[in-house]
Amino acid sequence: LGSMAGGPGRAQMVVSQVTGLHYLCEGEVGEFGLEVQSVQICQSSNAEGPPVNMIKRRFFPRGDGTLCYTVDYSTGTDVELVRCLEATLLPLA
Repeated sequence: LGSMAGGPGRAQMVVSQVTGLHYLCEGEVGEFGLEVQSVQICQSSNAEGPPVNMIKRRFFPRGDGTLCYTVDYSTGTDVELVRCLEATLLPLA
């Protein structure tokens, strides 16, 4: 997670994936977690898969002390976001 951008309640995240997809996300930190969406996407010449138009990441805590994480994306001319990852992170010890 990058530095806070745009003042209180704002967040910025830079992601570089081994698949050749690189992107900058901006969003908000709120009462129910963190949600960011891509504002700039770059795919390297060796990128795998179809061109990606938008990525949305969401992190939110649960009452049992775990942290949930989701990633949604759209490709090609598709504007509808599709869930590609959902995980629950457990605290150590």
